[in-house]
Amino acid sequence: MAKHIQSNDDSTSQIGFLAAYSGPLPTAEQLEIYEKIYPGAAKAIFDAFAEEQKHRHERENRESEANIESIRSFNEQQSRKLRTDAIGLAGGTVICVLSLCACVALAILGAHAVAVAVVAIPLASIIKALRGK
Repeated sequence: MAKHIQSNDDSTSQIGFLAAYSGPLPTAEQLEIYEKIYPGAAKAIFDAFAEEQKHRHERENRESEANIESIRSFNEQQSRKLRTDAIGLAGGTVICVLSLCACVALAILGAHAVAVAVVAIPLASIIKALRGK
């Protein structure tokens, strides 16, 4: 807001005043002005602000709940994968131990070629699994 002042010698001076405000609600002075122009305006402004804040909090709560559910779902998926991996590892270990036992028994009985064949397949699987990782 600027004010022009004229002096006696026909020169003009300008005096300026600038006010700045930032915030979610108007200043108390602005609220008074609104209230004079439109009675009930201050209450309407506060009610609108409260409603907006309530809406924002509800939205943030929904987003948080969705994020928690997403994390929970991911954890369950990882748990199932871990369980499946553990079952596969246990099954593979049992097959390898049984193959080694069969290989030793066949070698003792003199069936060397069959013993090598019995142990070769699980051994090849182990090598392939280790090289793949």
